[in-house]
Amino acid sequence: RRTGVEQTQSATVVVAGMRRLYQFSERPLADGWVVGAAQDMSAIDALQTDLTSHIEAHQDVLEQLRAGIAVFDGDRRLRFFNRAYAAIWGLDPDWLANGPLLSEVLESLRQKRRLPEVVDFAEFRRRSERRFQTLLQPEDQLLHLPDGRTLREVVAPHPLGGLLFVLEDVTDRLALESGYNTLIAVQRGILDQLADGVAAFGTDGRLSVANPAFLNVLGLAAVRFDTGSHITDLLDRLTPQIADADAWPAARAALAIAVTNREPQTRRLFLVDGRVLDISCTPLSDGRVLMRVRDISDTYNVERVLLERNAALEEANRLKTDFLANASYELRTPLTTIAGFAELLQSEPDSPLGPRQREYLAGITKASDALAALIDSVLDVSLGEAGQWDAGAADIAVAPIIRSVAAVVRPQIEAQGLELTVVTAPGLASIQADERRLRQLVFNLMTSAARHNRGASGIAVTCRGTDDGVEIAAGIQLPPVGPDRHLFEKELALTLVQRLAVLHGGTLAIDREADRARLVCHLPRRR
Repeated sequence: RRTGVEQTQSATVVVAGMRRLYQFSERPLADGWVVGAAQDMSAIDALQTDLTSHIEAHQDVLEQLRAGIAVFDGDRRLRFFNRAYAAIWGLDPDWLANGPLLSEVLESLRQKRRLPEVVDFAEFRRRSERRFQTLLQPEDQLLHLPDGRTLREVVAPHPLGGLLFVLEDVTDRLALESGYNTLIAVQRGILDQLADGVAAFGTDGRLSVANPAFLNVLGLAAVRFDTGSHITDLLDRLTPQIADADAWPAARAALAIAVTNREPQTRRLFLVDGRVLDISCTPLSDGRVLMRVRDISDTYNVERVLLERNAALEEANRLKTDFLANASYELRTPLTTIAGFAELLQSEPDSPLGPRQREYLAGITKASDALAALIDSVLDVSLGEAGQWDAGAADIAVAPIIRSVAAVVRPQIEAQGLELTVVTAPGLASIQADERRLRQLVFNLMTSAARHNRGASGIAVTCRGTDDGVEIAAGIQLPPVGPDRHLFEKELALTLVQRLAVLHGGTLAIDREADRARLVCHLPRRR
């Protein structure tokens, strides 16, 4: 009444024991009266409180997002932003809280070089502002910034007017996608360059990827077999190419099962054009099955020729062994007769033979013994080459064997004007060997050394222990030049020694010094 204008005030009043919000108003009338009214505003206040809570909750949710969120109202002024928005653009949150215009935000970003490089910034800014009047559907674009980052910007109309901006840093994702695409392209290029046919089939048995050589190797280059085709279609089209029609149904079923059931499988196919293919199926970690087709025609043909040649060589070796065994028998029979008659004539006390005739008989006996030993050596070498040697295994002391053989060989060596010296190291360990074969080895080693020491004063044979066996060596004289392998090829006795050493798991070698050489035979303790 005093002011002459309507007065309004809100106050909390307790009504029926409950706090209620009322709005009181008074209006003066022309005749001096005053009209007063009270309106219960509790429901409206509750709605406003709920709306404020919802808005704050939504803002809290948006604050937790990694994507930058900004809302500009119809006047192009910033009304809301989250921390991610300020962090992505590198803007001061306090400055953004003052509600700058979109044009001011763009200008600040241009000064900081946070916007994509554009030729006409004024036109870029006007185009951005026109979206407040023209944008009806969300707009999605990638922003490539000068600092190397790539942002995905989504701009959409806001339900209450203005625009909603959503920013996401997709730099790492694009780098991963680019690296992945590059890797796929490189792998695809490698597959395309392979001579082998390679294809991958899914769990449903349908083709997912194949290189150009896949159909070419199968002989189906003219056949259309696209991605998504089933393995059974491929096998059906391959049927006319198969040479062995009887074995194909089983192979076809095995390959189909290998692809659909993810089972490893390998099959060899013979085609009507003479080619030979190896097909293998291998399960992959991603659930698919890799099928690899390789043309092995050349390898198969070479292998077949080698097998046939090896069989022919084995047959020839068997025939040679049989011939030598038969020849040995045929030669030994008359030789035994000659040697027997010579010994019989020498042993008769009343023989009318004179000294010269007895000397002839002694020569016949000596030649017969040498020829018999040669026949035995030839037969032993042939049996060794054929792998038909029989060799026992027992612990044998080497030193007594060497001394025993030396006692037998010494008269023969001394008859050549040579002196045989045998030196065995004390405490030699036993080795696992066949005694008869070991004696044969030592005998031939000593006699070979005698043949290669003519003109020398003597032969030195030594035996010493090694870490894993024994070493038997005999000194010889060799030419200063020439490959050592020729000695083994020309010397039958040395060939026999080498075979016997290998039979016991050992070796025979020539150890050259300045003007001398040694035949060195190494025999392991256990074979």
